[in-house]
This record gives sequence, C-alpha cells and structure tokens, in this order.
Amino acid sequence: MSLKQCLVNRCVTPAIALAFLVCAGCGSDVPPDATDKADAGTVVVYSTFGERVAEPLFEAYTAETGVKVLLVTGEFQVLKDKVHKPGRDPVSDLFIAENVADLWQAAEQNVFRPTRSEVIARRIPAQLRDPEHLWVSFAVRARTVVYNTELTSDAERKAIADYASLGEESWRERLCLSSSRVPGNGSLIAMLINDHGIVAAELTVRGWRANLATSVFTDDTELLQAIAAGQCAVGIADSSEIARFLRMQAVANVAPHWFPDGGVVHINASGGGVTRHAQNPEGAAALLEWLTSAAANALFAGSILGFPANPHSAADASIAAWSGFEANPVNVPSLGYLQEDAARLAERARYP
Repeated sequence: MSLKQCLVNRCVTPAIALAFLVCAGCGSDVPPDATDKADAGTVVVYSTFGERVAEPLFEAYTAETGVKVLLVTGEFQVLKDKVHKPGRDPVSDLFIAENVADLWQAAEQNVFRPTRSEVIARRIPAQLRDPEHLWVSFAVRARTVVYNTELTSDAERKAIADYASLGEESWRERLCLSSSRVPGNGSLIAMLINDHGIVAAELTVRGWRANLATSVFTDDTELLQAIAAGQCAVGIADSSEIARFLRMQAVANVAPHWFPDGGVVHINASGGGVTRHAQNPEGAAALLEWLTSAAANALFAGSILGFPANPHSAADASIAAWSGFEANPVNVPSLGYLQEDAARLAERARYP
C-alpha cells in the first residue's frame, strides 16, 4: 500500500520505499482507536503547520531513526484544547506552533513541560529559547519593510532607519499595513513597547495610521498585492511572506528594505516543546533535539521560507542573501508577556 493510500485510510503501513514509516492523522478524522495505534515507540505531534510542511520533515526523521511519528494538524486553539482533552485523538507528545504569541499562550495554559537539553542549548541561541525550557524556536521570520521600486526613490528608502520612520510625514497616504491581528504585527508592537516604552510605541503606531493609503488588509499577502499594484508605496510584512510572494508572482517591482547600520529588525519565531501530558516524553525530547540539528533545522526553515534558528544551518537559497540583517537582541519568548499590552495599544491607536 502506498503512503498516499495510507493517509487516505488512516492506517499504519510497513516500510515503504526509502523506509518512510510515517502515517498522518488529521484532527477529528482520526478514528476512536487512534490512541491504540500510537504505540509506545511512536511520537505523537500536534502541529499548526499543515501536512505539506510537516510530513516531509517527519518522514525524514523516521527514515533516519526508525521512530514512527503520528501527526495531527489543525488550528492553534483547537489543538491547544486537545492537548488537555484529546478526545478521539491520541495524546500529544510534542506541540508545534507558528508564532511566538501562540507559543507563549500555550506555555501560559500549561501545554508544555520543561525540557532541559544541553544539546539544544548548544545549538539554539538563548534569545530563541524559552527561559523556563518550555519550548524552543526552529525558525524565525523578519518583520520587514517592503516597498514598490517604482514609487520610491533611493533617497527615500535610505531614510527608512527603523519602523518609526514609516510614521513620518513623507509617507502620508503612501503606507499600507495588514491588520494588527496579524501575529507579526502584534509581535512587532510588543517589541516596540519593550524597546521604547508604551508612549513612544503608541506614537509610532499612530504615525503609521495617519499615513495609511487605504484600509488595513486581512493578511500580508493582500498587502503585498497592493504594493505590487501601486496602491501604496511601502508596507511591513514577514520576510517569509515576501519570499513566497516573489516566488509565486511574476513581479519585479516589490523588494524588502533592510535598515542601515544600527537599525534592528524584529523577528518572530516558530517552535515547539514537549507537552505536559506526553505519553512518550523521551521520544518527544529526542525529536525536539533532532529538529534543532543543522540539517533538520535547515529542512524545517526552508519549508516555510524562514531563517533557521540554528546559526549553523543554511538558509534557503531564495532568502540567503537577506540573512545579514541585525536582529533585535530581545529574548523573543519574553515578548509574549506584552501581547495583551500590544493589543490594547492598537485599539487605542485605532489600528484595526
């Protein structure tokens, strides 16, 4: 039986070509006896990344180690609730989420157990690890200024020294933003609060709002489409979304802007940790360590067009030239504590 047939029938198949032994269970479609199929040697992973990203990664792990991985994918809130009350799904051993806000919320609601690993500590910078050892980053995305090459001049672009520069009068009715509810924007506002205080951060956000060329967009993809179409001259988006947009669209008038020397870039992270109720915590910890290894970290980061959290991993060729930016040195997990402050600030500044 092929891997594709296995996925359709929700079965566990014997060795197939290349020795891939993974079978994916998808949310509520997992049958009532799924827990029985997650035997003692299997690692059960809950992931907010879909099968397209997660399956090749865990197939590679199975091929390398012989350890089976059972994958359950879905929306963050649904999976988080299932960690405590799995219902028809097998109990999660490892929980993976796409951004710092979700990882922080999961940690606050006791999804994770501490996992102390000297291996992980050597591979991943402290800035990208939870200080209480609850979770670790696998990849990061830069919150990047992006511009229309035809609607901006070299002098204007050189004058963009930081995020606050986009609130200057020269960008009046030329700026586009995605919603403050987009995780990257909420995390960026949290960073501004952390670095500059509530008052200065709010002045920056109010400056952005005053410069908007149109209503905010639902997501970064819509924002990038508007910049390409000339609806606005400049905006802010995740580097991964910019890379994906440039790969999919035949446009040459959209490009990222990296701040000059001294301008630090905000980064958001994807990562995961061993769950509090894990039935196979040792297997989950081993998988967590593997995900931070140079080859696996490059594979994960490349699949989402992110920058590897392991500094010894190679970035995808399409974004390798962007790797020289200066990341903000703040401990990324600590920004989770400012997410609620960021949401209140956006509301006061009337940034929807």
